[in-house]
Amino acid sequence: MKLIIMKKLTLYQLETCPYCITAREALDEKGIKYEVVNVPGPRPDRKEVIEISGQAEVPVLVVEEEGKKQVIFHDEKIIEYINEHPELSK
Repeated sequence: MKLIIMKKLTLYQLETCPYCITAREALDEKGIKYEVVNVPGPRPDRKEVIEISGQAEVPVLVVEEEGKKQVIFHDEKIIEYINEHPELSK
C-alpha cells in the first residue's frame, strides 16, 4: 500500500497585484488546490507575510508537508515550483 502525503498550499497575495494574478492563474491552470490569504495593501501592514518570509513582497506560497514549511516568493519561483511538482495537480 502506498501512503499519500498531502501538501497544504497557502498563497499570500494582494488581489490586484499582477504578480499574484500570474501565480493564481498558474495554480488554477494546473488544478492545484490552495488557500488564499489576502494581505493589506501597505507593505508595513503585511506583518504575517514578513513573519513568514522575511520580506513584505507578494505573492508568497507556503507549502506545508509533514510539519515542515517551505516558503516560496515571487511569481516566477512559484511557477517553477509547481512545474517541478506535478503531483500537486489533481
